Order: sequence, then C-alpha cells, then structure tokens
Amino acid sequence: IGGNLMTISRAQISGNIISNLPYVDTVRVGIILPDTVNIEITELDVVYSIQDAAGNWWLMNADGKIVEGVDTVSAKDYTQVLGVRLESPSVGQQAVAQEEELTTIPLIDPEAETDQSEEITEPTQETLDETTPTIAVGVTGAERLNTVMMVLTELSNNSITGQIDSVDVTSLSAVELWYDERFQVNLGDTNRLDYKIGALKATVSRMET
Repeated sequence: IGGNLMTISRAQISGNIISNLPYVDTVRVGIILPDTVNIEITELDVVYSIQDAAGNWWLMNADGKIVEGVDTVSAKDYTQVLGVRLESPSVGQQAVAQEEELTTIPLIDPEAETDQSEEITEPTQETLDETTPTIAVGVTGAERLNTVMMVLTELSNNSITGQIDSVDVTSLSAVELWYDERFQVNLGDTNRLDYKIGALKATVSRMET
C-alpha cells in the first residue's frame, strides 16, 4: 500500500509470495495503469509424502520441493516414498537425502604376485595398514533420492500419480510400486523407466475395461 506502480518490482513481489506461500509454484505479476496490480498464481501439485531422519513425515512435489510437515495419518493420503529419508527438511527448500554409511573395502591388485601355496583369506582391519588403498561401496542417499525423482517424473508424465500408493527405492535394482492398493509392480532398475511406466499404465487400462 502506498507504493508507486511505475517503480514496483515484479520479481520482488513474486519472490515474496513464493517464499511465504510454499504451495505456490509460479507467479505472474501484471501492472494495469492507473491503479491495478494483477497477480496470477499456479499451485503446486503435491502428492508425495516422505520421512526425515527422525521419522517425521513431510509433503513434497515431483521436483523435490518441501511444502509442509504432516502427521502419520495424513501422510497415508499421499503417495509415500520409501527407502530414503530426508536430512533436516525445511518448508520451501529442496529435499536433501540423509546420507548412508558406505562400506569401505580394500583394493586388491588382481595382477599382484601371490604365493599360490598360501591360503587366500579375506583381509581384515588388523591385516591392513594406513597405506592400503580402499574404496567405498554402496548406495548413497542422493542416488536413492535421484531415483525417486526419476520415477515421480515418469508417473507425472503418464498422469497416474493419483493411483500410486507408494514408491520404494530400498533396492535400486528392484524399484517397487504399489498401484491402487491392488498391484505390486517391480520396475527393476531405472533403465527405460519411461517404457516400463507407460506399459504399466497401458496394462492397468486393459484390465479395467
């Protein structure tokens, strides 16, 4: 109130709205002289719930934006993301996965000469020293969350987000969906996700006709 329409900042208005109203996706601000500001907003399509490291539930959109904290009962009203948890989520911010502790194993040179007469045993921490090269193996939380985002994108592209009860990325080689509380769907890995989810939609459509 009291601002000059000739010097008003559309970017500032948009930024203020989005930062204060996390459910807003886009904002368009128009100036109509002499006395009107026209604001058009588009809301986020929020359909996913996900837990944080402490077990609390949060809502996020398909782009990973956190929009609200919810209780356990309310979380069941949305597609639940399983197999990955968030690290210190905050409303209006992008989701960040809680990182998992990777397993460190020693690097053994397959071309190194060994005494064939000696029994080959698995190296232990006691047999290794600080100069032994090692490698961390396992799946990071970021990889799991990235897989979730890929699946959610394809679900959105095929307009079947509302029918999916859960997306489970506990195993990245066996990503699992539950469809309409009736069908357990194993997508395998993320290879050709577009084809797999498209085939899921087509298959269910044929079953329901």
